[in-house]
Amino acid sequence: MGQEEKLFTRTETPETVNFPKKVLWLLPTKIGGEEEAEANFKKEVGLAYKNLTADEVENLALGFREIFINALYHGNLGVSRTQAETLDEAAGKSLEKEKSNKILKVELVMEKGKLTVAITDQGKGFNPKDIPDPTAAENLLKSSGRGLLTARGYYDQVEIANTGKGTRAVLVKNLEKK
Repeated sequence: MGQEEKLFTRTETPETVNFPKKVLWLLPTKIGGEEEAEANFKKEVGLAYKNLTADEVENLALGFREIFINALYHGNLGVSRTQAETLDEAAGKSLEKEKSNKILKVELVMEKGKLTVAITDQGKGFNPKDIPDPTAAENLLKSSGRGLLTARGYYDQVEIANTGKGTRAVLVKNLEKK
């Protein structure tokens, strides 16, 4: 079993899930790493919250993916908003090689009726107020810039904080049926 596979090894079986359940992933900075992280997120959340529909799990995963992508590309790889629209694979591989020692920390805290997700990168940090409004007319046709907006659509709380060593995003979803 390779190092990357071990990062996502389950410690519980579906029959033994007890709340609260905590999961920690320390992931390498890798172009395309969002695919594997999202797939494992869906598995963990789907197994822990059997009352959620496939669509509900998919929506939570989409919000997670957007924040994970921001942490990976804008945080650890240092890709600017303008670069994000023109980043090609060759440039991405160069950035990945240069900054491959950085990790992404993903924490899932699954409690009865509440999911908390924290994603921490090792980038320079940013101020969310500096992000252009993705719903403004001049931004509607841009191919990037909607990550935070998307996450806020699927989670009850989205908090972004500069840690001094990167950025930490915390997503909270109340799963109690109303």
